[in-house]
Amino acid sequence: MNKFQFIKEYCDRYGWQYGSENKALFFYSLTKMFRPRTVIELGAGYGVVTFMIGEALRLNGEGTIYSYDNGSQSRAIMNDISPEETIEDCSGAYFSYLNKKIEDFELGNYVKFINAEIPPYPSQFDEVDIVFSDFVSSPAIILQVLATYLPLMVKGGSIFFDSCASHFSCYSTIEFITERLNSGKIPLILLEGCDEELREKFALVVKNSRFTLKHINDVAKKTQNTFSWLQIEPADLVPHPRTNIMY
Repeated sequence: MNKFQFIKEYCDRYGWQYGSENKALFFYSLTKMFRPRTVIELGAGYGVVTFMIGEALRLNGEGTIYSYDNGSQSRAIMNDISPEETIEDCSGAYFSYLNKKIEDFELGNYVKFINAEIPPYPSQFDEVDIVFSDFVSSPAIILQVLATYLPLMVKGGSIFFDSCASHFSCYSTIEFITERLNSGKIPLILLEGCDEELREKFALVVKNSRFTLKHINDVAKKTQNTFSWLQIEPADLVPHPRTNIMY
């Protein structure tokens, strides 16, 4: 069994818990094609999406996914993984388990799990290629994630919100914000708490970008079956990244 099959078997075993088994394959393909260098995942769960992205990064030969989780679901996850054991420190066992899977899948150079509360959102990166918000669906979370990461996104970068299209308030929020950004207007709520330098970066991204929003539904799933994809592309006459184009 090759490494991809090994990880795919894991995804099939545990992915159904959060509706991630098909989603993981989507992110695997996206990572292979777009070759991101910095991926941020907010909410790890069983690591199903994390490990699939990590395998794609390994095959690409570059990039890291930083997956943040506070272990709030660790008891349920560890009870599912090891139902015969009585675990006192579920949070510690959870992160030990995830790090052991990194070793099993030989992804140590590409996957990092970080035990952290969210918010605050990790923003120490110079540039970010992909953000996957996969922990709570609410308009407030959408606003906070966009306020943190839009100024940091690379050209052609993507921000994903899990279950966004399954909640009308979230769907309406991201639709409204995307419309505003494409008209060159930054909702003031996104600029709250920003210093002058960050406001200038925000304005530059909005001025030089077009924002494409796509809601993706997995029709085979009944629950947790949607995510929304916001892509930030250069405002140009040709697709990004530029390739050989026939005129």
